[in-house]
Amino acid sequence: RSLGIGGAALAAALVPLSLLVIIRSVARSNLGALPVIGDLGILALFATLVTLGIHFRSKPDAHKRLMVIASIGLVAPAIARWPGAESAVPLSVIVPQLTMCAAIIVHDIVTRRRVHPATAWGVAAYLVIIGITVPLAMSRIGQQFVNSLK
Repeated sequence: RSLGIGGAALAAALVPLSLLVIIRSVARSNLGALPVIGDLGILALFATLVTLGIHFRSKPDAHKRLMVIASIGLVAPAIARWPGAESAVPLSVIVPQLTMCAAIIVHDIVTRRRVHPATAWGVAAYLVIIGITVPLAMSRIGQQFVNSLK
């Protein structure tokens, strides 16, 4: 339990600090709209999934799946910074993350013979975030939003 409390505290600290890093990175570098808006979307997803994971802590199967899917979202900025990956964004980020989500789905099917609802909702939420942030970042509104942060 103490590890879980520490993890929840770490997650709570991670959200505002990550938000600060994202916003400050716009002013320090010449980032396009896609990394900024994508990171903001993934951060919102992380906060939502961790909150739901904490809420469902008495249901270990849902709790674990929500926390793992939340963690998958956090690797996006790290994946985007791999050598050569920057030129292929968003595919270089989305494909590895979808592969990790697929692994959870396969695990559910192999161990439970069906997809757990927490897995289905978590992966669906990830797909919705991708479906919103990528087109938004490529739109004029998304570009104007990022430029307003400079």
